[in-house]
Order: sequence, then C-alpha cells, then structure tokens
Amino acid sequence: MALFRSPAERYIKALILHPAEYSNEKIIKKLDRLELDPIGPDYIKELRESLKPPPVFYPEDGRHHPTVKFLRQQEVYSFFHPDLEAQAAWMLLTNPSAKLHIEALSLSGLPEVTITAALRREGRLIPDGAVSAYLYGYWDLTMFDVVQIRALLHLRIDGACRRNPSPEVAEQAAALKKASYLDPRISAASLPNNELNARLIGHRLGLPIGNLNFSKAAQEIIGASTLQTYEAVCRGGQQGATEASLLAGVVQTFKKLLADDIDVTAVITKQLDSVRLKQETKAVPMIAELTQGNHTADTAVIDPDHKEK
Repeated sequence: MALFRSPAERYIKALILHPAEYSNEKIIKKLDRLELDPIGPDYIKELRESLKPPPVFYPEDGRHHPTVKFLRQQEVYSFFHPDLEAQAAWMLLTNPSAKLHIEALSLSGLPEVTITAALRREGRLIPDGAVSAYLYGYWDLTMFDVVQIRALLHLRIDGACRRNPSPEVAEQAAALKKASYLDPRISAASLPNNELNARLIGHRLGLPIGNLNFSKAAQEIIGASTLQTYEAVCRGGQQGATEASLLAGVVQTFKKLLADDIDVTAVITKQLDSVRLKQETKAVPMIAELTQGNHTADTAVIDPDHKEK
C-alpha cells in the first residue's frame, strides 16, 4: 500500500485505460521520462485494480455513452478528447522550463492567473486555462499535506535512481541531488505562502522582483527570526544557544534599520556610484601641451641642465 498518491494520478489512470494497454513498467518509464511521479509499482497496481471500465469500452470514441460516462466519472475524459487548454497543458509539461515555473510558483501559493502571466512574460503564448489544465492533470497538490509534498520532491530523484540501476543514471541522480538545494520547488515547499516568499521563488526562476516594500519585508524577517529564536531556545543545548544568538542578531539588525528609517535604495545607489568609473568629457590634450615641448622618445632621464657636447 502506497503512503501517498501521485500528483499526476489522473494522467496515470488515463495511461492505464489507454487502448495501447501499457504495462505497469511501461507507465513508470513514461512518467520518469516526463519527470512526473509514479510513486511505485504497487501504487500503479492499486490504481489499475480500482478501475472498472464498462464491458464495452472505447475511450477514443466520444459518442459511446457508457465509455464517456466512465471517463468523466474518473476525471480523465480530457486526456482522450483534449480541448485547447489540455493540449497547451501537454506542451507545458514537455517544456522543462515551463514545468519548473508552474510547479514552483504553484507551491509558493500564487494563483493560476499570476502563473499564466509569468509564463507569458517568458514568451509562451498559452490560453487562459492552460495552467489550470496542467495542475488538474499533472500537478494536483490538493491531495497532499506539506510534509508529503516535501517527501515527494526528494523521492523524484531517489526513486528514479532506484528504479534504474544503471551507473550512468546513478551518476546523473547524484548530480541532481547535489544541485537540488537550489531547486525553487524545494524552497517553495519549505516556506510559508506569502508575498515575500513568492518573490523569492520568482527571483530564483529569473523573474523580475518588481518594487519590493522594504519595510514590509523587514517586518516579515523580524517575525520569522523571532519565532525561530524561540524554537532554538526551546530546543536547548549548545547548538540551540548558538542558533538563538545568531537569530537574535538578525532581529536586532532589522529593527535598527526600521528605526533609523534608512532609504535602502538610496544607500545601494550611493554604493554603486562610488565604484562607477568617471569619464571626462573634455578633449584629450596633446603630449606637447602636457610637457610644454620638453619631451623625448629617449628612455633616459631628462636632465634640464644637460647640455650636448
């Protein structure tokens, strides 16, 4: 029995019901290739056993009433009869960058309309319902709690490596695991859903930060650091004391910045100006003007009292 489900459960059910009659192993390979989440063979076996299509079953025939009724009950009709939004969702799934954007931004709590706008800013022409169709078919987070989502993200790499003992795959998985600390999806799953964290995730994805309200951000930092300081103190021990001391310093720093009412933008601009190269606009003088004619191509030191013999 699987401990939790796959966010692509509807797509997995569609593969099970496909006329090609894919085996469980074939389905797992398809999901791994698309970087979806098969969970494991037992989970797919459970899904297969739970599906009871009608005796006469034509999933690609949109006019066969018993089949259509069953597909709609199982919420997989759009995989066999895709509309414009479902077709766009498939295109997003097969684009690694778009897939990363959707999954990370949805984990940070952004609404579908905002995610759609972010994808369009990246030059992707998608209909309004494309992100909704993606979340519906391949990334349904409504069936998870926060802990399960974090486990799921780590399971993606470990599970793919475990299912394929190839040394090449193991090497790739090790590299992915090492770089995963920068994965915006893991960061988003570890942070509370608020505006500041959504901006952080967007920044990691290369999206513009926009106008950041420093005062509001500082208040968030003070609040989070205070709670973490309390947690470290309650944990106790040398490590807890060290963490509490460092966090208390963060709280004091940002409280001082707020109390001093420092214009952070002005400070940064001033610092940039101090290192910016200054260029004169006057014409470059001739060497004769600089030396009043007392110049030579000789490398010897010029002695003003020297007279030629």
